[in-house]
Amino acid sequence: MTLAILKGKMIDADLSTVGTRLDLNSRYELYDRSCYIALINQTLTLPAITDPTLKKHLYYQMSPNCMRFDACADITIKAIDYTKALRAYVELDPCHFILYAGFEKWERQFILISYEWGKEELLEITPEIKVMIKIDRDADVKKVFIVNFGLRICIAGDCVIDEYFITDYEVPIPLCNENFTLPGGGALADFAKTLGGAITAEAFDLILRMLKLDTIFQKGSCTVPPGPTGMQKWEGSNF
Repeated sequence: MTLAILKGKMIDADLSTVGTRLDLNSRYELYDRSCYIALINQTLTLPAITDPTLKKHLYYQMSPNCMRFDACADITIKAIDYTKALRAYVELDPCHFILYAGFEKWERQFILISYEWGKEELLEITPEIKVMIKIDRDADVKKVFIVNFGLRICIAGDCVIDEYFITDYEVPIPLCNENFTLPGGGALADFAKTLGGAITAEAFDLILRMLKLDTIFQKGSCTVPPGPTGMQKWEGSNF
């Protein structure tokens, strides 16, 4: 990135452009790794990359709403002396109950309602390139998502990156209130299709919430008492 482009980005972000090039780089990198959450009135910051080898090849950032993590890796193919920047990302969209993971134009979606929290996902783009994610949550105590994000990029037997670079990073679960949409576009039939036709208890709770019946329905099961016995049949009845 040229100095002029860097200063332009910093001006757009309301950052000071005073200082040496090293100062500007550090200031903008910190901005890229940070986000503000009004819910807890706190700024979150991803840790800086300290490993010299990893830092040489990787740059990552976090979106302003703290729900998306982007990584850019500079990969050199030594056999032909060619360098290419590759982009990968993971994004949580809890108000639409979807988790996205992508690499360049490739993308995979997970429905969070039926998601197996804490499961490691190794998403194979090619045999040489894989996106590694493990997303967990603590919805009861800390009320956070726990993000693990990494890459495995091995070209011609040379592994440039093969590790998680974001590990156990906690992001507060946002409050969606009533501003949520069921996966599939919002229609109940399409919602059921995204879940493979199986409506879980959590999915049913969301349907009640969408219909504004969540405060009316009681939790748990009910017992219907047996009907009266010894009743005479009505003449001409079939029971």
